[in-house]
Amino acid sequence: MQDRIEKDPSILGLGDVTVIERERKQSTGGRIDFLFLDQEMDTMYETEIMLGPTDESHIIRTIEYWDIERRRYQSKDHKAVIVAEDINNSNNKN
Repeated sequence: MQDRIEKDPSILGLGDVTVIERERKQSTGGRIDFLFLDQEMDTMYETEIMLGPTDESHIIRTIEYWDIERRRYQSKDHKAVIVAEDINNSNNKN
């Protein structure tokens, strides 16, 4: 899935974005799946790709990566993005 997104990031619906880096190392030891830039809007997208359902830990990790990149590139607007097959709500008992 990441290869397809890297070849054509427009499939995410984020606008005209370019890949700044894939699997970018973070100071926390993790890796953000994609860092995208929309040059026209001066916006960066910190993006995590999840196969299967996501949970609270994925959301927290994405926010942590967003915060790291927001501090690194303070002159840009930043958006945290999670792409997942299913967003779990632990409060929703089926």
